[in-house]
Amino acid sequence: MPILTSLAVAKRNLTEQRRAVAILSALDAKIDLNHRINAELEALAKTIYDYWFVQFDFPDAHGRPYKSSGGAMVWNDTLKREIPAGWEAAPLSRLVEEVKDGVTPNAFDTTTPYIGLEHIARKSIVLSAWATADRATSNKITFRKGDILFGKIRPYFHKVALAMMEGIVSTDAIVMRPRQRGLAAFALETIFSDRFVETATASSTGSKMPRADWKVMRNYGVAIPGKSSSVADGYQKLFDGIASKIENNVRQNRELTQLRDWLLPLLMNGQVRVA
Repeated sequence: MPILTSLAVAKRNLTEQRRAVAILSALDAKIDLNHRINAELEALAKTIYDYWFVQFDFPDAHGRPYKSSGGAMVWNDTLKREIPAGWEAAPLSRLVEEVKDGVTPNAFDTTTPYIGLEHIARKSIVLSAWATADRATSNKITFRKGDILFGKIRPYFHKVALAMMEGIVSTDAIVMRPRQRGLAAFALETIFSDRFVETATASSTGSKMPRADWKVMRNYGVAIPGKSSSVADGYQKLFDGIASKIENNVRQNRELTQLRDWLLPLLMNGQVRVA
């Protein structure tokens, strides 16, 4: 306590304090609002995916829900369930490929985004935090914008994210790259689904640090719309609009956070005053 009492602190009258608090609170409120908007947008994308690709109630030629309106369903022996007529069963590897482009951290500019498992949120595809390559100390894997990052250690943590930029990621993640642009959103939501994560968890190996096995995951069965169907393209267009809004909010939050953290000490030491 003697040390604290000896520190010099700039005095601010109550009006100035309230003005400073109002500015910082406004920044925090906007950051929180963007987080909540992104959560709602993410939930919307998942709801549409479930409705169209799990319940098979995508819009038919007349705009009505396909299965509920009597759309033709056929039994598929591979998936052991009924799927829409014209659709087919395929392994996950038909949708995505594993990317294993390893690099050393010093091969990149120090400002290159670096993703560790700690940056991937649980049960959210939104990648809102990352570090830079100068924080990386071992070999990593490169990724591109649009790739899917899957945390393979303790897969039950449900860490699946959409890359919004290119960068490097920990080798504790599996990088999956969509093979077809029109099926990218469908692939992402399939990998993000509880059923897929449960399958990855059940096939993981290791007792203390179980790891998901791509060799097993790649064979995960998926019902894919036929070539004549526009369902996947329709979902991709919807998802692209949602993803664009999410990305804008994430980048805005990073700028607002930097502004808030820059302003705080200036307001505290009197270098900046609120008019």
